[in-house]
Amino acid sequence: MKNLVREYNEEFVRSADIARDLNVSRLVVEYITGSLTVPIRMDTDLSHFQFGLNFTHYMGGYQLRGISRWAPYFDHNVTNGWDYSREAEVVIKNYQAMFPRFWSAVEDAIRNKRRSEVVFDMKTLFGYAPHSREEAIKIALWVS
Repeated sequence: MKNLVREYNEEFVRSADIARDLNVSRLVVEYITGSLTVPIRMDTDLSHFQFGLNFTHYMGGYQLRGISRWAPYFDHNVTNGWDYSREAEVVIKNYQAMFPRFWSAVEDAIRNKRRSEVVFDMKTLFGYAPHSREEAIKIALWVS
């Protein structure tokens, strides 16, 4: 039984541990690994671009088998959260390494706010970029 528990835990990494390694809040990791969609005006049309990895879906408890899982921790010092496979951890860390300013913008957007108060839009997420639409397209293509 102990071997099963050890194998179960070795295959996945807590979102809090990934966040600590990346020096960001756990919520940033959870937003990035979920569905983070932003409306972007393209000429006369309004398109919705995906910047989240879609490994999870917070409201529905959606998870990808072998990639992510909801983990109710029974340790009173740790809150419930998502766990990710080692492969997912590599993707998450590569995303942050490729687009650190975008990750900082996500963190700034959620800082000191309730989930219902968070707004992701072009100005909030790409205000740092002189060519914000091009930056958004570049990141959306990397995610896809």
